[in-house]
Amino acid sequence: MRAMQLTAPGTLELRTVPIPELGPDDLLLRVGAAGICHSDSFVLGLPYPMGDRPLTLGHEIAGTIETVGTAVADRVVGERGIVYLCWSCGVCRECLGGNENVCLAAGRTAMPPCPGLGPDGGMAEYVRIPARSFVPIGDLDFAAAAPLADAALTPMHAIRGAMDQLRPGGTAVAIGIGGLGHVAVQLLKALTETTVLAVDVDPDKLALATACGADHTLLAGEGAAAAILDRTDGRGAEAVFDFVGSGAAAELAVPAGAPHRADRKGGHAG
Repeated sequence: MRAMQLTAPGTLELRTVPIPELGPDDLLLRVGAAGICHSDSFVLGLPYPMGDRPLTLGHEIAGTIETVGTAVADRVVGERGIVYLCWSCGVCRECLGGNENVCLAAGRTAMPPCPGLGPDGGMAEYVRIPARSFVPIGDLDFAAAAPLADAALTPMHAIRGAMDQLRPGGTAVAIGIGGLGHVAVQLLKALTETTVLAVDVDPDKLALATACGADHTLLAGEGAAAAILDRTDGRGAEAVFDFVGSGAAAELAVPAGAPHRADRKGGHAG
């Protein structure tokens, strides 16, 4: 099969490699689409190798079950799905509590295996995955579904951590309406009854936020924090989600949040 592999620092090659062999708890997925994440660019730019062998990139994966392992014969060949990228043990107290990202089996690094960033990923014709990481998607388009494994999972993680603050009548602010932020707006509208305010430096991104369901939009810059306070009667937003990670975004997020919430997990999330 063909696979896009990182063969040396800064070097990507389209190579012909064997189709992966399955273990008893694995699935072989015929890849329908694989997203490109900023993490892939970061890995490509590292000055040192990721491991002692070429690595197939791609952790945003959608595809069709081609073959099933002997211990997961109940899975249906031909079923379509995406790949949950946190390959945790599934049985420790953190995994059972829904915190797979800090799986105890990963040790103090809290970095469970992730396809394309350790195990071979989905920028290939086929990928081997643990059966428990397969999430059915029905007829959803592969290209639309693949980024949900990361670009939707990341804001979902932040929003879930702030759900106790996102009550009816409150306000949630999303800063940065890019790959993560535009999904966050949709999740906030689907999961909460808060007023959603989107902030960005680009008017086109604000138009996207409106199309995704944002109740209000605000151009970032001087006076943006004051405008958020004005819209919330001086109280500030119950939750501010920063999807930019710049100094300017942080300087906006802190004063825009409700002061008595700022020391709690729902005060500022990103």
